[in-house]
Amino acid sequence: RELGDDAALAESIFGQALVLAVETKSPNVDLRVEDAGDLYRRANLPERLAEVRHAHAQWLREQEMDRQALDRIRQAMEAAAEAGNGAIECRARGLYATMLADTYQFEAAARELEAAGAQAEANGDRDAVMGLSARRAYVMAREGASLEDVIAQVEAALEQARALDDPRMGEQAIAVVIDEIRGRCDDAYRDRLGEWRVTNLTV
Repeated sequence: RELGDDAALAESIFGQALVLAVETKSPNVDLRVEDAGDLYRRANLPERLAEVRHAHAQWLREQEMDRQALDRIRQAMEAAAEAGNGAIECRARGLYATMLADTYQFEAAARELEAAGAQAEANGDRDAVMGLSARRAYVMAREGASLEDVIAQVEAALEQARALDDPRMGEQAIAVVIDEIRGRCDDAYRDRLGEWRVTNLTV
């Protein structure tokens, strides 16, 4: 801060926020991530800004602060587009699709997933393709698809995850989606998806 290095200060504050996010639900997480984003914007680093806004949106969603999360994920997509970073943009659009599904905008959510998937395929980004496949299971569950169809979609995502260079990261992404389905969607999915996670995931 004394040196006026906004980029380095943003990295430090964002690192603090990530540590706090693991340990507590303190409002300090929200404040620090917000500060880091503002600093990245001031330093004209849209790629890092997109990363921070995406992380912030995910954290806000976990705290069930959905309206604020929606604002942040839109900012993440804008920053990613400005930076020309397709990987971050695809991840952000996948999260955005789940938020659209939460507000019953299922057709819009499906369009986001389809467009982001095409973008990820064109970029050869297998990690993003897998993540979007997992997000599709959430959108399906929100729309009331059968338990069998939701599990089949999760299994398709797991098959893609096992083909990645780091399958564990893919499994973690699937675990996040399963937790969201169990916490936010109809109770009919809860027990079977919980059993499926224990049986099939190592994370």
